[in-house]
Amino acid sequence: MKMVSPLIYKTSLHYRPDIDGLRAVAILLVIVFHALPEALPAGFIGVDIFFVISGYLITGILLKDMTAGHFSYLHFYARRFRRIIPALITVLISILLLGWVLLLSDEYSKVARNVLAGATFTTNLILLREVGYFEWSAELNPLLHLWSLGIEEQFYLVWPPMLLFIFKRSRRIALYTLLLLVISFGLNVYFVSGNETKVFFLLPTRLWELLVGCLLAITDSSESMLAGRFGNTKSIAGAALLAVSIYFINKGESYPGWWAMMPTISSYLMISAGPRAPLNRIILANKAMVLIGLMSYPLYLWHWPLLSIARIVEGKLSTGFALGILGLSAILAFFTWRFIELPARLNLFLKHHKSKRDRYYVTGALTLIFIVSSFGLLVVYQDGFPSRYPEFESARNKIEKNELNVIPKGEDCRNLYGLQKSECSVSGPNQSIAFIGDSHAWHLFNGMKFVADKNNKSVMVMYTGGCPPLKEVDTIEYNRDHDSKCSITSDDYVRYFSSIYDTVKTVVLASHGPSYVSGHDFGDGRHRWSLVSSQPEDKGDSQQTLYLVGTSRMIDFLESKGKQVIFFTDNPELGFRPATCMIQRPVQLQHKGLQQCSISASIVYARQAEYRKVIAKLKLLHPKLEVFDSTSYWCNQETCPISRDGKLLYQDQDHLNFQGGKFIAEKFFSWLATVDNRANRTVQMHN
Repeated sequence: MKMVSPLIYKTSLHYRPDIDGLRAVAILLVIVFHALPEALPAGFIGVDIFFVISGYLITGILLKDMTAGHFSYLHFYARRFRRIIPALITVLISILLLGWVLLLSDEYSKVARNVLAGATFTTNLILLREVGYFEWSAELNPLLHLWSLGIEEQFYLVWPPMLLFIFKRSRRIALYTLLLLVISFGLNVYFVSGNETKVFFLLPTRLWELLVGCLLAITDSSESMLAGRFGNTKSIAGAALLAVSIYFINKGESYPGWWAMMPTISSYLMISAGPRAPLNRIILANKAMVLIGLMSYPLYLWHWPLLSIARIVEGKLSTGFALGILGLSAILAFFTWRFIELPARLNLFLKHHKSKRDRYYVTGALTLIFIVSSFGLLVVYQDGFPSRYPEFESARNKIEKNELNVIPKGEDCRNLYGLQKSECSVSGPNQSIAFIGDSHAWHLFNGMKFVADKNNKSVMVMYTGGCPPLKEVDTIEYNRDHDSKCSITSDDYVRYFSSIYDTVKTVVLASHGPSYVSGHDFGDGRHRWSLVSSQPEDKGDSQQTLYLVGTSRMIDFLESKGKQVIFFTDNPELGFRPATCMIQRPVQLQHKGLQQCSISASIVYARQAEYRKVIAKLKLLHPKLEVFDSTSYWCNQETCPISRDGKLLYQDQDHLNFQGGKFIAEKFFSWLATVDNRANRTVQMHN
């Protein structure tokens, strides 16, 4: 039955070359940012421009069909699939083939998981459990960029039925759209501080950018745009605002938040200026800009996987190599557009009736999605097919096995001290130093024992994996049942340091602190953590605050028992398997030989930024607290090496092996001697 609306929209879908030119601006910003982030720190705002364009064009299509009375969900999604699926599937298959040749088993398995997410338009949701868009380790995810495609496809699922519902019942489509826009923008601004990753990747907090384009399609008729009323002023203002955005915005800001208004409003102004505005007509509608805009979608799909895989294989890319990859991406994008995207959109199934043709499009798209997703699942199930390079995998596993830092469980120690949950090991009787915490206290023990024995000292470690030394704050791992093991571990510490067995004078707090403060591991984000307080006054506190409060309460308790308390800052996290840099990769691109066994110091300090803020606050709250900054020993001004004298210092992405433990133990005991000497001089002065 034909739908009749009380308000007839004068929407027009006349082709506008200036919008393709605006697409060109967006894609150029994005690809330069991805290839040379230091050259264009704000380039990521190109995605905001894409969002506004998508909202504008899709709403124009929907309103045209609804006004004419022949809107069909089947036809709408068939058009979307024709536009999106052929190029996407081409790139996903190519990445799987390229990964088969270039990537190691663990790398290939991760890529396959992301192929599955990309094919099902859920990349943005998967990334919530991994890493933030601006983190260094995100560069090693070849399909990271598909998060924006996930946002758009999820928008295409919810917006047509919402718009159709409003269209059938009210003339106030613009008003309801504006209301939704304000709600989404409010959620974005309210939650962005401390929740940047969630706000960045979720549709409810990015919806407003798409709705800006939707609102423009609803309120601006084709006649007003063609007339160019205030068009020159709008286009110049939009271009100026875009320039301001590029100059002021950077990834250090809480984004999107308020900052995203600038590129979004800029896009609104430039589209609403109309095709006759001089800037739009002369610059954006230029043939070169239009061509780049027409192939912007395949260029977006191709450029990032090629850059990312090159970084996985080669490490840091030279400027020339990165630009060469962009050139290759442009060539692949042109051929994808010309020989895959255009034929799929214009020529496929033209001989069939419209409804039958649409069914073919949808069925074919879903079949392709199923096939690619199935192969992705197979790669994951086969652990990345390590049989592709058996000699390399065997050598790497042998290195990792040899580097294992095996520490006795210490059942006698646990039973002697009545510990309920904590593992316990001692180097001898009458321990004077105790390390307490999670596995990052555990991995220090063998090295500390070795150096302590040489210094006639005795040390002990009490630890539970995944449990930092917090008091009245529990730690829960994502997707794990809450078993209260960390609060029981905390009770173990209280019980021991209140017992007759206690001979310890110095207690060292050691844990994987950056993971608990940020809520996730570095690199692949394989572990995610949330902190929960048992105290009502802590309700609603952020992750960082709870880590601060829990640590502070533990320090208060230990100092009340007369202990010298030392906070042992965490070692650098790698984001890759360290054994990989000790043997040559089976296939390399430009660089030949071993990968550099180090991580950039700037990356390490950026990762630890919030963690170090917590440590600084702890120092202010507890003047007697001593802080051993291990990172200053691991890193020089530029890099943090993970091997010395040809020997690895790590056993995995964040745990030290015996060599690493021994290295930092020597630094620790030398530092501790200076602290003790300083304390003795202070006592003598007071006497």
